[in-house]
Amino acid sequence: MKNGYQYVSEAKSYKVIYKSILRDGELFEIKIPRTVLEYNYNDNFIVASQVVIDSNELIREEEKQVDEAVDIRYWIIESKKDIIHGPLLLIEYEALSEKLGVPTDLTLKN
Repeated sequence: MKNGYQYVSEAKSYKVIYKSILRDGELFEIKIPRTVLEYNYNDNFIVASQVVIDSNELIREEEKQVDEAVDIRYWIIESKKDIIHGPLLLIEYEALSEKLGVPTDLTLKN
């Protein structure tokens, strides 16, 4: 990924995107929490979808697809500015993508 961001996949139920930054002498983490489903990036933006998982719930390893009833949220990171937007509903994600100028060819991918 660009601008110091990392994608970490330790298991099917633990996939995150994050970056640690130092601001005013304190360490902060910019993070899209587990579990990232799809993502894409360019020099300016990272876009991602995320399954919202209760801390007591795990996605079974054998599950290949996400059930439609699962709660999906969307994220946009302005990676050069270290600004994160989310969690967003799909309609909010689409509107914000347009407002921020996220290229239309920057689509979500596994």
